[in-house]
Amino acid sequence: MGRTRARSDDAKWARRQFILAKADQLLRQEGFDAFTMNKLAATTDLAKGTLYLYFVTREELVLALYTNLHDGWIHRFIVAEKQMATPDYDALCVRFYLSFVADALLVDLAARVTSGLEPHVPLAAWVKAKQAQMRFAKRLGGMFYQIFGCDPAQAQRLAWAFLAALSGAQQRAIDGADSTEIPETLQKLGRIMSPKHVFLNMVLPLAPSTPK
Repeated sequence: MGRTRARSDDAKWARRQFILAKADQLLRQEGFDAFTMNKLAATTDLAKGTLYLYFVTREELVLALYTNLHDGWIHRFIVAEKQMATPDYDALCVRFYLSFVADALLVDLAARVTSGLEPHVPLAAWVKAKQAQMRFAKRLGGMFYQIFGCDPAQAQRLAWAFLAALSGAQQRAIDGADSTEIPETLQKLGRIMSPKHVFLNMVLPLAPSTPK
């Protein structure tokens, strides 16, 4: 991309995507805590001031990247599920969780959204992120409706429940089950309260009912 000024809307969109792609690479290499706009400027060969023309804060940039990663994951999951020959709700629940945790950066950023990213972005960016969540839920709801033939309202509620369960699983799970510094009682509980177990415990009882 270099330092050539982006003038047209298409050029600006391309530069924004270029910045996000480089941010993705940098975050995967160094992690969120080490990620700075100075490092990103050096990686993109853009002035730091140019980066701020597209993203007011570091958190706004990372939130935009998270939205892109989340959107790509949801798209891939839905496409794959529509190829399944026989509807199987329990198996779908497992595949949903495993497809999410397959991307470590997506998981890491998802854990930071509510407290680490959203409070530090402009209102317009916050609104855009919430609208993206609505799109994710709508697409998931459409998938549930198509696969299981359940009531549209139930399909939509189920989609929101899946997204909320992912967040809840990250917050409520007990990590460090194998650490010798953690009391044995918590180690045992951690083995049955992993993020995967928490997620499945929340969504498995919500199997959709099909019209009679």
